[in-house]
Amino acid sequence: GQVGQNGRERVIKSRNLKLRLLIKRNNMKLEKHEVEKYFDDAPESHKKALRLMRQIIKKAIPEAEEYISYQVPVYSLRGKRIISLGYGKDYLSLYLMSFKLAKDFAEKLGIKENGTTLHFEISKDLPEEVIIEIVRTRIKEIGRASC
Repeated sequence: GQVGQNGRERVIKSRNLKLRLLIKRNNMKLEKHEVEKYFDDAPESHKKALRLMRQIIKKAIPEAEEYISYQVPVYSLRGKRIISLGYGKDYLSLYLMSFKLAKDFAEKLGIKENGTTLHFEISKDLPEEVIIEIVRTRIKEIGRASC
């Protein structure tokens, strides 16, 4: 009885793994659609700035994978989350996932910071070069952490 049970468990685990891989592949297609939906569903007052922020991030890391996690677009590189973005009532949020970087760049830019998040006012121009610097600094930070 026990040999058959173990064999059956292996078959079930194998099927579950195949099922998880199939779901993951299908979700990747869905996630691309969901990312576009996120930008399309944003308030009209935010769309231009959000799309510009997305363009700046992609310029900084063109090879990044883009997907939705925790209801916001996330950009990851080699399986590591680099940065994500979102919006509030009258600002864009850049989630740095790093307290130190958020504090340092908030001081440098003279903008609001909340934990690991920077808040950019919708009414002001986005500092493209600084956002690229933030992304590249975050990539370096992750590289040091994984050594």
